Amino acid sequence: MYVMRCRGTVAAYSRKRNFLLIRPEGEERRIYCHRSEVVDDKSVEPGAAVEFTVTKQKANEARRVKLVA
Repeated sequence: MYVMRCRGTVAAYSRKRNFLLIRPEGEERRIYCHRSEVVDDKSVEPGAAVEFTVTKQKANEARRVKLVA
């Protein structure tokens, strides 16, 4: 397992399924994140800038997501 702190933008958010996809800066891939990993209580919308930790066990997942101004 590895851990890496990154910045990126919210590419998609599903309120119904309670998850978001984050696109790291300079990359085309998207990383899965469950809404419970969003630290701030602010609304999450596509295009929002975020900082997050990437962990990899079976697949990349975002953890401890913070919205940045």
